[in-house]
Amino acid sequence: MLRGWAAYFRNGNSGRKFNAVDDYVHERLLAVVSLVVV
Repeated sequence: MLRGWAAYFRNGNSGRKFNAVDDYVHERLLAVVSLVVV
């Protein structure tokens, strides 16, 4: 989802931050989906 932004801002520390945000968003979405499915 946010991988496009992460790729765009890949340079230096911002790339790591965007990847961290992307990972967090994916984690939360999986948690919500698993609650909805069960």
